[in-house]
Amino acid sequence: MQDTVVKGKEMKRIITVAVSLACLCLSGYGQEAASFPYPTVPDTLRTVEGRAEYVVTHYWDKFNFGDTVLIRRPEITEQGFANFLDLLPRVDSALAVRGVKLFVGKAFAGNVPGTVRKYFAEKTDHYLYDIQSPMCNDALYALFVSSLQHCPTFDIAERERYAFRLRNVVKNQPGTVATDFAYTDRKGQRSTLLTTPGEYTVVYFNDPDCENCHRITEQLRRDSILGGNAKGRITVLAIYPGIDTDEWRRHSQPFPTWWIDAYSPEGEIETHQLYFLRANPTIYLLDKDKRVILKDPSPEKLLKAISSL
Repeated sequence: MQDTVVKGKEMKRIITVAVSLACLCLSGYGQEAASFPYPTVPDTLRTVEGRAEYVVTHYWDKFNFGDTVLIRRPEITEQGFANFLDLLPRVDSALAVRGVKLFVGKAFAGNVPGTVRKYFAEKTDHYLYDIQSPMCNDALYALFVSSLQHCPTFDIAERERYAFRLRNVVKNQPGTVATDFAYTDRKGQRSTLLTTPGEYTVVYFNDPDCENCHRITEQLRRDSILGGNAKGRITVLAIYPGIDTDEWRRHSQPFPTWWIDAYSPEGEIETHQLYFLRANPTIYLLDKDKRVILKDPSPEKLLKAISSL
């Protein structure tokens, strides 16, 4: 039965990739002036895997990185780049790594105008790093910054910025066991994340002085599961990660009574940078083994995932 499920998932992935490839390869740059120059897959390549490899490795062959006019044509350049980003998570991870390296080698070469290099650097940040982007993806962003941090066309400060971001975005990726930390609750009881019971755990990093936290807390409280009494199956661990514990003590949040309202002793989570908290609040969904299911999802994505569990 398990083999059947795996094969079914693999078949679904292959079909998805095949559809994506078919859509991307319908047009050529010479056929339509206002379209990205997608590669044309040779008819001799019959397998989905073979066609996928060709498209990913030849995706940018016909694009003129030296033409600065193209970065002012979003229907060509930005659309093509967005489709490239959408394609990468659908293919084998090794192929995605190869595709990213090929792209970085072309887009950030020394003979490419600085305005073009800056354009693609900003678009990469916008689509993959900005948490407001629906395509935000730390794992995929890490592939890009792994190459960008060594790119000789960037100055030392830019390379160090990418290296810093890489160290952060790789923390607590989906599929990994979440980094353990200690916490103290309102009753003064001390515990740790990995010893916290629950079939699923929502880790809700928040700040009592954060208006956005108050808004999202209310949104989560209104949910029939997180606002109800699901203690035992779902544990909500609301954590203040900062060092100003007096502020946490002064401001009791209107959390449901079964949520764990706690703080990080001496602000260990923040001072030791155990988690990459780029916004308030930051949310994680963990399974019973404290393995990350979702990293920094929107409240809507979190609630949708919980409703399907």
